[in-house]
Amino acid sequence: MDFIDNNTYTTDTISGLDWLDVTTSVNQSFAYVSSQFNEGEEHAGWRYATGIEFNAMVSNWTGTTITPAFTGYVYHSEGLIDGLHLLLGSTMDSLYTTVAGDTFDALNGKAEGGYADFTRGMLADADPNDNTKISAAQISDDDRSSDVRDYTTTRFHTYSRTTSGDPGSFLIRNTVAPIPIPASAWLMGSGLAGLLGFSRKKKI
Repeated sequence: MDFIDNNTYTTDTISGLDWLDVTTSVNQSFAYVSSQFNEGEEHAGWRYATGIEFNAMVSNWTGTTITPAFTGYVYHSEGLIDGLHLLLGSTMDSLYTTVAGDTFDALNGKAEGGYADFTRGMLADADPNDNTKISAAQISDDDRSSDVRDYTTTRFHTYSRTTSGDPGSFLIRNTVAPIPIPASAWLMGSGLAGLLGFSRKKKI
């Protein structure tokens, strides 16, 4: 499986990146989140994803290559993007639960993921036209009718660096994988143990 759900974060095994649940940073400004990357702080060990890394993650999920530096909307065939927003955390659910007491799907009598949902988060990329703003990305899964389409956007919307609001942040880190111990190391260890045992027997 290329994507692994680790509850609070998702691992993309193709890129070797972990993606923190976007809802963990809802209502936190870019400035605040950026100040929380050091050891002992709220988002220690994480960093902001770039638009290029976001496009690569979407490409890995859908199997459809998106030009790395692409900016704007990418429309996806029905079913291709489904589930990714729930895996990364639905910021739409966070909004509706806070305002209306339940998710948008539930309020409309639908199963979760069966009506309309999105994940929206800020990226590392500054707005090229206004350095006081930061670019954002979105994953949208809309099943309300045949007239609507699923899509992702990259660096299309922008937010103030210092204002908190409904979007979260797309935060990533390199996957922390256990380092395997080579078989030769085990053989060398057992060989040394054998020599020590032999040496002790000889002294007795």
